[in-house]
Amino acid sequence: MYDFRQIELDQVIIHSVGNRAKEQKLSLSQRPLKLNESHKAALLSYFTNPFKTDEYFRFVGEEAAAPETRFNGNRLFTYVQNIIREPEHFVEHSHDIANFLYSLTTDSKIKEGELHIATFNHCLIDDEMVSGIGFFKTENKEPFLKLIPSANEIGVEREDGVSLKKVDRACLIFNTDKANGYKILYFDKNSGALGSHWQYDFLNIVARRENYYYTNNFISLVKSFSDEILTEENNIEPAAQIAFMQRSEDYFKNTEQFSTEGFMGEVIENAEISKAFDQYIPSFEQSFDLPIEREFPVSKMAVKSNKKYFKSVIKLDKSFHVYVHTNPDNLEKGYDAARDMKYYKLYFKEEE
Repeated sequence: MYDFRQIELDQVIIHSVGNRAKEQKLSLSQRPLKLNESHKAALLSYFTNPFKTDEYFRFVGEEAAAPETRFNGNRLFTYVQNIIREPEHFVEHSHDIANFLYSLTTDSKIKEGELHIATFNHCLIDDEMVSGIGFFKTENKEPFLKLIPSANEIGVEREDGVSLKKVDRACLIFNTDKANGYKILYFDKNSGALGSHWQYDFLNIVARRENYYYTNNFISLVKSFSDEILTEENNIEPAAQIAFMQRSEDYFKNTEQFSTEGFMGEVIENAEISKAFDQYIPSFEQSFDLPIEREFPVSKMAVKSNKKYFKSVIKLDKSFHVYVHTNPDNLEKGYDAARDMKYYKLYFKEEE
């Protein structure tokens, strides 16, 4: 796990990166920012606030290559290496990075914005104190009023600026485990093709196969099995599906060391469903290209991040959504012949 309580900001430089496809310009700063302690505190909050999980990423490399040449084809890995080796040439190396990002803006949907490149000291990660390099892009500005005092009144001017709580894209590279592509924190509030632009085209990083990764994958498996197999078409009532997801959530919340055998023993009560789940695992791995580990330490951050998948909702036509936060045995399903419609009875003690 990482700890930002002792982190210190070293150098920061900001470049304006337009969209090349729209003939917008690239403007390069020629010197780092001059920062007082107040500026540093505000920027540290801005830079570190996006990171909320313990999911680590790494640079993509040629796995079959020798360790010393594995990441030679990864442009950003090379630029990071240059900054680490030659911090006195921070400005020149930051220009290389901004030029590289600008060269990738071939999609007109990519927004122009400010690219912050920063170096850090005293980053505590997994009980190791290391330095770090960060890339942060701000694409959305917000209006604010600037107060202008004078002798007789206080005037105002409208300006556009950056909210210290809303970085759009972020990446923090910890200077550790270089042989395996470093340990990297990644954030992008965008999704889809534009998210791919930041993660794969520019950063060229993938998730490290660690606790968060394996926990996340297994929760995806559980959700997919519930949606595809535990259905009324397979003679599984929604209440049974809800019970399965609730027991799954309880297992992940209360277990430190995951095992497939333990999960199936505690969560799946039916031998036939247990067999179906075991058979579903390899088809899920193949369909989604996600490896499923049979044993791993549970990442509580991954469980928290996937909380939405454990929400129990029964969708009734397009008229009702029933959110179930209690024992599904308090639901009773029936059929009204006179109306030719199905119904649910809900048992509860009091209204809130």
